[in-house]
Amino acid sequence: PSPSAAVDAILDLEQRIRLLDQEIAPLTGETAKKLKKIENKLNETNSLIDSSIGSKDDKAALRKTKRNLRERRVRLWAKLEALPSLQQERTDLQVEVDDLAADMESCPHDTRLDAFPQ
Repeated sequence: PSPSAAVDAILDLEQRIRLLDQEIAPLTGETAKKLKKIENKLNETNSLIDSSIGSKDDKAALRKTKRNLRERRVRLWAKLEALPSLQQERTDLQVEVDDLAADMESCPHDTRLDAFPQ
């Protein structure tokens, strides 16, 4: 590719990498923390359901809460399951950037900005 096309391709790939980084960052920290909180709440809810404390209505409300927590847990797990493929996609894009940059370095024409007279 021409130097201009290679630069455009690198900029496009770097933009895609930044977007992926924005998707990946919250998954690695925040989602795991949320999942841990949900697990703790589920354990507490199960303990309350298993105890003999509370009315029939209280138990029904707790079962509904448990169902909602399980649904949230499933959604979070789905997000976490996407993480490896997002990380692989990011790695693949970075390899493309590195390859294009290496091709530009080995190009017989000097495409560096400092090669042009000022």
